[in-house]
Amino acid sequence: MSRPLRTAFPAAVDHVTTRGDRRDSIFDDDNDQQQFLAVLALPL
Repeated sequence: MSRPLRTAFPAAVDHVTTRGDRRDSIFDDDNDQQQFLAVLALPL
C-alpha cells in the first residue's frame, strides 16, 4: 500500500536528501554538486 500524498501549501518547507542507494554519493565531484544546488535555487 502506498502512503498518502503530502499536502502542499504556500510557504511550505520541504526536506530534500542527497543520498544514493546504499548511502552512495550521487555527485561525481564538487562542481556536479554545485550545479544541483543551482537547479534547486531556481524560482518555480
